[in-house]
Amino acid sequence: MRCEFPTRAPNIRDERSLQEDIGNFSQGYNETLYSYFSRAQELLKRSYRRDAKTNGSSPLTPIETVVLSGIISAFLIGLEDYKIRITVLMKSTVVSGSLRTANEASEDVKAIIKSHYAQKWGRPLSAVLADIKNGHQARRQVLEAEVQVTP
Repeated sequence: MRCEFPTRAPNIRDERSLQEDIGNFSQGYNETLYSYFSRAQELLKRSYRRDAKTNGSSPLTPIETVVLSGIISAFLIGLEDYKIRITVLMKSTVVSGSLRTANEASEDVKAIIKSHYAQKWGRPLSAVLADIKNGHQARRQVLEAEVQVTP
């Protein structure tokens, strides 16, 4: 019981910082979904709360449910990929009860989008993105060479 409900009172400054972190929570530009999910779990731990009931654990208290709901919302709204975010948010009833379920739904949607892209274009999305990145780098090198040659 003491593990789930620490006896120390939270520092007001820490609580404000946590609320700001939840309010500003978003996935970084090149951050993997796994890394982003791990950061969301850290927010949950910092709030002295836990994810939805797993086998053998007690049900969530009302305050845990409210905090978990806020972190799930921040996680979903902060997803970098617009298509993944919108698709998962449209399934809100499926993912609303657990941070883990929200992450799994995001991973599933990401896999579906990649699969659809590969079927439509005949190449994996990652290969196209790598070509674009290499093309931009090659174009930049040509432009830099032209600038150096020009007096």
